[in-house]
Amino acid sequence: MAEEEICLSRLCLKTIAYCIDRYLDYSIDACTALYVIGDPFDCLTTENRNDLLKFLAGSNRLRGPHIGWIVDHNLTHLDLGHSPSLVTHSAMKLISNRCKLLKYLNIKGSAINGEKLASCLTNLPSLSHLDISSCSGIGSEFTSASVQFPFHLKSLSIRDCHRFLSDDIGFFLSQPCCESIRKLDLANTSVTDECVGFAVLTLTSLEWLSLSFCQHVTDPWQFVSWELRLRRIDLSFNSISDAAIGLLCKKAVHLKSVNLSGPVHSKELTVTTVSHLATLVDLEELLLAHCSSLTFFAVQESLVDAGKLQWVVSLDLSAISDVDCRCLFVKCPALKRLVLDECSNIRYSSSLDLPRVVHASLEHVSLRFSTFDSRQSCLDLVASFQEVKTLHFDNSDVLTDEDILGGAFEKCAQSLVKLSLAKCSQLTCKMLHFVLARMSRLRHLDIFGCSQMHRKEIEQIQKNIARQRKQVKIKWPHF
Repeated sequence: MAEEEICLSRLCLKTIAYCIDRYLDYSIDACTALYVIGDPFDCLTTENRNDLLKFLAGSNRLRGPHIGWIVDHNLTHLDLGHSPSLVTHSAMKLISNRCKLLKYLNIKGSAINGEKLASCLTNLPSLSHLDISSCSGIGSEFTSASVQFPFHLKSLSIRDCHRFLSDDIGFFLSQPCCESIRKLDLANTSVTDECVGFAVLTLTSLEWLSLSFCQHVTDPWQFVSWELRLRRIDLSFNSISDAAIGLLCKKAVHLKSVNLSGPVHSKELTVTTVSHLATLVDLEELLLAHCSSLTFFAVQESLVDAGKLQWVVSLDLSAISDVDCRCLFVKCPALKRLVLDECSNIRYSSSLDLPRVVHASLEHVSLRFSTFDSRQSCLDLVASFQEVKTLHFDNSDVLTDEDILGGAFEKCAQSLVKLSLAKCSQLTCKMLHFVLARMSRLRHLDIFGCSQMHRKEIEQIQKNIARQRKQVKIKWPHF
């Protein structure tokens, strides 16, 4: 969709939202009276109604009466995660009676009683995606009623549902309504090895599994005796053992995404762990953030130089020291997203046996709070970006006005959409003029905490932007 169409669509939604609010603020009776003439939202398609609900929720203006007004019998997608206080028994009863075609329901963070919610869900035969994350009122009474659910879920999230015991989760997952689940989020729940083992054995269609922050999970794959269909798994911030990771890699060799991020006290990742990952044949995303016990040498030796990351499109090595970006770019030609936050001593190797690379596929780069082995490495790295759309360069003491004016961002100037230079202490408004003039596609610029920039100059620049009708949002502190 063209950018002009998106802006027009958002303006229309905003206008409709203000009209609704005007009636709701004055009198509920005024709203009801409009229905004498006919439904004022007849012209809105199901997609328009979904967009309107999202707009109201995103701007913290969604109210109970809105649901009665906008929700219709054709609604297929309902996201109330931004307004959990609106998820009451009466609201859910209205939704379940009216929206028989509803497929996606998100009520995360609500306090609705589990038994009452279950009674409403029995009226939604088309439901396939359910998110009840962080719902404080849902527990064993919900799972007991799940035997009556008429739908077949494809996606389920019970993240942060602390009232669910491991046995409750196991019972729920054994019901017919869960047998077709492909995506399951059990993060920060009380699941055990036995429960997870049972889940992956029972849910034969399971492809995506999150066990993040599950401290009771150490080796669930010991209960599995055949190859798993899993394609994506999140094991961040838990206590899973090195041997369990090895067993997982043997039984799920077609994993495309692996997240092992987490601090050292949660998990001791070693060279052996990295060598286990080398057995995966379809790896596209690897997240090893804050694994401080790992070194880049171990990653390079077992994965990078062995060609195991040649198809990886997303890589997170945050807080790992001595990362050689030039080596990554040469060995990982498909890389689109690279996160190197809080890395120390980042290098851009000058080795003669590595070609100089302009990385054409890279779209997202994050270098927040990172340091370089030399100033030249920093400039060489930025100069290698060609089609980068998002760049986070926060808290850099290296970057100066002269670097930017001198052409360090020349290759990516026409592609950047979002640029974050927060807390870059040496940058001034001189750089700001150049960035806004040369980066024609820029829409978001973060200069929060840039101490050399002054309020009056920034305010003048914002006036110039408004006068020229440029759609650039600048984030900066109100002094």
